Amino acid sequence: MNIALVEICVPSHYMVTHALIKTYCILPNAKITVYTTPEIYQNLKENEKINNVKFVVKDNEESVLSFLEKIKKSDPHRIHYCTISKYYKEFIQTFPDKDVLIFFHFHNIDYWFESIIKSQIKLLINTIKNNHKISNIYNQLVWCVKEIYRDPLRKKVIKKVIKLNSYYIALGDTQKNILSKHINKDRIIIFPSLIYENTNLPEITIQEKLRICIPGSVSAGKRDYFGFFELIDANFEFFKQHITIDLLGFFQEGEVKLLSQVQVFEKRGLEILYYKNFISPEVYDENLYKSDIILSNIAVILSEDGKGQIKETAAVYNMIRGAKPGLFPSEFILDSEFKDSVIFYDNYPDLYTKLNELILEPKKMITFKQNAIILSKQYSALNLLPRLMQLSN
Repeated sequence: MNIALVEICVPSHYMVTHALIKTYCILPNAKITVYTTPEIYQNLKENEKINNVKFVVKDNEESVLSFLEKIKKSDPHRIHYCTISKYYKEFIQTFPDKDVLIFFHFHNIDYWFESIIKSQIKLLINTIKNNHKISNIYNQLVWCVKEIYRDPLRKKVIKKVIKLNSYYIALGDTQKNILSKHINKDRIIIFPSLIYENTNLPEITIQEKLRICIPGSVSAGKRDYFGFFELIDANFEFFKQHITIDLLGFFQEGEVKLLSQVQVFEKRGLEILYYKNFISPEVYDENLYKSDIILSNIAVILSEDGKGQIKETAAVYNMIRGAKPGLFPSEFILDSEFKDSVIFYDNYPDLYTKLNELILEPKKMITFKQNAIILSKQYSALNLLPRLMQLSN
């Protein structure tokens, strides 16, 4: 079985491709070819040691169209488009015939099925609120105009994909429910962006300070950092004495206010780790495994029925990869299998109460860590493979 994995758009999405490689390589008859860029290859090249995996890396001077045509000419049985966020014309021209199985990965569903104007205006407003530099606001304005211009092409891509022999990859149940409003639910597969691989987890212990990890790129548009920072400021001595915070993701361009606040906390003596540049996979995993618990401070969008609509899943899948328990907003919709390794908080004062309980009751923390390991093992490559192979018509 010839399987093509395509990721040429977003370097930080390399973990999706990595998860697919680790899952498919179990198949004895699989021949996996990864089509990618030099930058993304650097984060995936360790997989080249696997016998049935090879890489085709785009030359910097090669056109995108020429590169994508190589995929079609290689006669794949399956193609995973891990991210399509640009090069829309080139993708449209090189989609395969109907006899090839396509797996189309969704990251932001709204971009594909709804008008992008509203979301781009919201991003621009957030940038204006969080920045003093005119250059950053200008850059965001240029980006918004480009995205609005690209929107008709994006819609053409998804119309073309739907006409082909396609399956659609959602990151979780909530994404699947949202996606099923637009396409056949039977053709939607839930597959995580991160999988459980660490078979040598350290012994469960209680550290001197509770180490909280907030995974994912740092952006005020996605997560409520300022609300969390207000909680820290109001209870600074508690956090300084008992908590270590790891902002495990690079600061997105333009997040001047966020970075400034973090540096103020650091000068005041809070143990807070942050990264101005992209984090290597090795450093990312090392720090993820050092954490005690994953905090989701995602900005929850409430629908008309009052249920939380969550489309960002970094915290969920970092729980799985790191085998860590989680702290989530109570509006966050999670599968029932997570119930024994997640603590929900109603608001930030309630989060403070929950953190205090974990510090005062270390046995409770140990139990949550044990439950998290049991859950993560369900997301090993061997257990996920049937999701990609047992397909409905």
